[in-house]
Amino acid sequence: MLNHNIYDNNKVNARRSRRVAVADGVPVSGGRSSAGNRARFAAAADAVNAGGSASGTSASRTKSGGRASKRGGILFRISLALVSALILGSVIAYCVIANQFKDKFIPGTYVNGIEASNLTADEVKERIRAIVEDYSITLTTVGANNGETVASVIDGSSIGYTYTGGAEVDALMENQNRFAWASSVFGKTNEYTVSQKAEYDADMLSSAFSSLPAFQEGRQVQPSNAYLALTSENAVSIVPAVNGNAINSDAAYPLVVAAVDARESSVDLTDSSLYKTPDITEDNEALVASANEVNSYLDTVITLNLPNGSTTTFDRSNIVHAVVRGDDGLYTFSSDLLQSEATAFMADLAIDVDTATSYISFQSTLRGTVQIDTGDESGIAVNRSATVAKLVEAVNARATQTMDLEYSMYSDAAKGISDSYIELDIQNQHLFVYKNGTCVFDCDVVTGKPSTPTKTGISHVLDKIEYYEMAAFKPDGSKDYSTIARYWMGIADFPGQGFHDMPSRGDAFGGTIYKTAGSHGCVNLSSANAKKLWDTIEVGYQVISFD
Repeated sequence: MLNHNIYDNNKVNARRSRRVAVADGVPVSGGRSSAGNRARFAAAADAVNAGGSASGTSASRTKSGGRASKRGGILFRISLALVSALILGSVIAYCVIANQFKDKFIPGTYVNGIEASNLTADEVKERIRAIVEDYSITLTTVGANNGETVASVIDGSSIGYTYTGGAEVDALMENQNRFAWASSVFGKTNEYTVSQKAEYDADMLSSAFSSLPAFQEGRQVQPSNAYLALTSENAVSIVPAVNGNAINSDAAYPLVVAAVDARESSVDLTDSSLYKTPDITEDNEALVASANEVNSYLDTVITLNLPNGSTTTFDRSNIVHAVVRGDDGLYTFSSDLLQSEATAFMADLAIDVDTATSYISFQSTLRGTVQIDTGDESGIAVNRSATVAKLVEAVNARATQTMDLEYSMYSDAAKGISDSYIELDIQNQHLFVYKNGTCVFDCDVVTGKPSTPTKTGISHVLDKIEYYEMAAFKPDGSKDYSTIARYWMGIADFPGQGFHDMPSRGDAFGGTIYKTAGSHGCVNLSSANAKKLWDTIEVGYQVISFD
């Protein structure tokens, strides 16, 4: 009965408890106040307690514990509901925020170092595009001047340089876990690297390369071959090759393409292998051999001793005329041309050296200086052909040396003028006698007529004969005429001619008588003058006759 009563009491308590819960929490119907209800509830409780057994106290405790347990359960359920609501709200809010990143990158996202937070894929691509397409490449080439370099720039826009790597950004966006958006709160970043793919127009690059100022006419020096030249010092010299700065596009352009493909900002095109080079350089064997060979002749110096004690030289200034440049640009030495040059050289030298002549200069009394043919050459005459042969032989042997000229005449025994002589001036028909440089006697004469003229030249008195018979003979050997000269003074080298008296002429001497009534070649004097001449001169006395 006791358990049952606990059970009943529990039921009562339970009913009383729900009512408290309601009373505590819900207004009673009928409009009564909650205070009245509590009073009635307390009176009922007291009546039950007064009529109960000893078990009343235990039942009271049970009822009290039950009420506490009920309150705890309600609070738990309320707390759980609140937490659940909070969690659900948070999840919903988190999902709402995450949904905002279905087409934007979550915070803390970096693509190629670009902050992509809250940016769409297209916006990120545009930022990458701006970086990628802001491209240029600097080409360093060799300048026109020695040691000079030239920097030329090809801009990306001039070659159609375009970003094409956007698909990777789209893939990042598609594969992004947008629910990880809150990780940035804890400092986490998501860093991605995508390719910066780009493309360009190959034809535009080729055109831009060939259009660079550094490659234009006037800025490029084409290579030129080394060659031989005669210097102003009459030597064969090798003029060095010129490398120039004309670029070999076939070699250089692929390097530019590779650099652009690798998105390099510069490419060095100064290596000599990238430039056109001369075919013939200064160390070319043919050039060196030709120059050395010809210069060995040009270096030969022949010193010639001259009769007056001085010297002259046959050297490179002469030998250079024997040097010939061929169609191949090489120089050779010609012995034939050397022969011609040596011959011309000796012809000029002989003009200055040769003194051999039959004429001498004579200071006449009435006519100044006259040239008199002595009829006998004397002086110096160079043997040109023999000297030329010696010169040619020495140069061909490339043997520098000193040599004497070869002579065909070398004599100082020329007929000179003494200070005691007979001067016969045929033009003036006058005779002067000089003794020791002083004129001691002079007179008019008659010389040979034009058909039998008196000889000219330098001679001397051959003999002196008194009463000398002079005769002329016909072709048949018979005498044409015959006369006796009181004073006869024959002239050597003038056969049959001499000075003598001619009394038959009286005083008619001088003037132009000789032109119409001259002698057979002798010099006619008056008897008195013939006697004076006879007394003044002696055999061997010098005779100088000129017309």
